[in-house]
Amino acid sequence: MNKICLLFYGSLKAPTGASSVLRNILEGFKESKKYSLDIYCLDSNDFNEEEFQNSSVRKTHLKTTIIQVVHSFLSYSSKYSLLITKFYVWLQYHKNAMQVLKDNIHKIDINSDILFFHDIITPYHLKKTEKKLWDSKKKVLVLHSNGEVFKMLFLYYPKLKSNKKSKSFYEDKIAINTLKDIDKIVLLSEFSKKMFLNIYPYFESKVEVVANGINYIESSEKDLKVDSKFIFTSVGTVGFRKGHDVIIDAVSLIEKDLRDLFTINIIGDGDILDALKRKCIDRDITNIIFFGNRKDVKNFLSESDCFLLASRDEGLPIAIIEAMAMNLPIIGTEVGGVPDLVKNNHNGFLIKPNNKFELKEAIEKMLKMSRVEVEEFGKNSYLSYNSDYKVDNMINKYVKIFDSLE
Repeated sequence: MNKICLLFYGSLKAPTGASSVLRNILEGFKESKKYSLDIYCLDSNDFNEEEFQNSSVRKTHLKTTIIQVVHSFLSYSSKYSLLITKFYVWLQYHKNAMQVLKDNIHKIDINSDILFFHDIITPYHLKKTEKKLWDSKKKVLVLHSNGEVFKMLFLYYPKLKSNKKSKSFYEDKIAINTLKDIDKIVLLSEFSKKMFLNIYPYFESKVEVVANGINYIESSEKDLKVDSKFIFTSVGTVGFRKGHDVIIDAVSLIEKDLRDLFTINIIGDGDILDALKRKCIDRDITNIIFFGNRKDVKNFLSESDCFLLASRDEGLPIAIIEAMAMNLPIIGTEVGGVPDLVKNNHNGFLIKPNNKFELKEAIEKMLKMSRVEVEEFGKNSYLSYNSDYKVDNMINKYVKIFDSLE
């Protein structure tokens, strides 16, 4: 049996789309008779899927609070200082990647035929420190982005992009220097593939598209609601990239009487959560409710009428796929792979990113639809999920990629 070694600088337990994808890949390959898969990340040695699914969100302790305060300070300061930006990025990404490699390098060498990366920082450090191992293995890299390798990083840390030397370090020394040695480069959508090849046309022969897949629930058609309150739900890390501030701006444009007809539940935590809460208070917006990180996201989705994601940037968001599996119509932005998931006027509405006026119009259009029309959009979401975005589809495509490397 061929051995796949999946490497990631993050945590399997993190409430992020990428971590959710990795958990699904890990579970999916348990049934494979041709490939065995081991995963090495920050917490792979003590990860238990059953315990993770049954655990509740941990309560905040003093140590956690201190860490959050430090991160908030560094995040804020990085907007004004390139030195702090470099330190904070090293702390969050490079340090973690080096730690994963340091803790597992012997096992990685022995237990792998193919190295399967889900970030580009980890392979960069592996090539830099273990050249012999690097050269001896086949390598597959999945880019969880819109095709621009470091768009998310530059969006979070604009100082890196505005500084010529730092920008060159990431785009040339890390991206191009790493990608040239990768055997297969996987993008999550056709949009991402097109964007990637616009930047790196010389890697075309290496590029494949594999959509994220989940095993959520089998179709459980929602009963038509009889109450008048319409519920939107948004799930994701509360930060600039996800566009929660645009949601608040859009709602502030809606007449007060119409606001009383709907609620927006925001599930997730992040560095701008408190600022968004204050913004709602300042604008007298009472129908946006922040719930923080939750393990019972399915319960929120089952009570919702529509899923809303106002992202400025995406790869192929798991949160939308989960909502589609729950028979929900979607309001999403034309970024990354979202247009692959959301077909305008079929299972939802697509709007331009960072556009509060289009988002306001989309919310109002959804509110004006009949319950039967909303349900029909939701059924179309489920049909798309069922045909294209299940774990089996994803695993079969990865198997074909691994087969091509033999």
